[in-house]
Amino acid sequence: MSIWTDKIVDLESKGLSLVAIAEFIGMTPAAVSELKQGRTKEPRFTSATKLLALHVEHCGTSGPSSRSQDGDPPEATAKVITPKPKPPKTGGAKARVPEKEAA
Repeated sequence: MSIWTDKIVDLESKGLSLVAIAEFIGMTPAAVSELKQGRTKEPRFTSATKLLALHVEHCGTSGPSSRSQDGDPPEATAKVITPKPKPPKTGGAKARVPEKEAA
């Protein structure tokens, strides 16, 4: 499930129809259905913003849905990604060692 599917399913569970959701966010009901089914991956920015606002208004949160695929709360399934340190650069221009002067 995508984040958008979760948001639409949450709104439907609060009693909103696809038609009502579509009217609020400026999409057709068919387009909202495509988004819900995952056939459309991402809505346009303005539609996404309105969908998130509608979700906050009716469900009280804009964060991850309260459901996850395995039933765990969202904080239990979150992954922390830390960047790996970059190895030191090797090669390239080498420093010149000055030659000893003749005595």
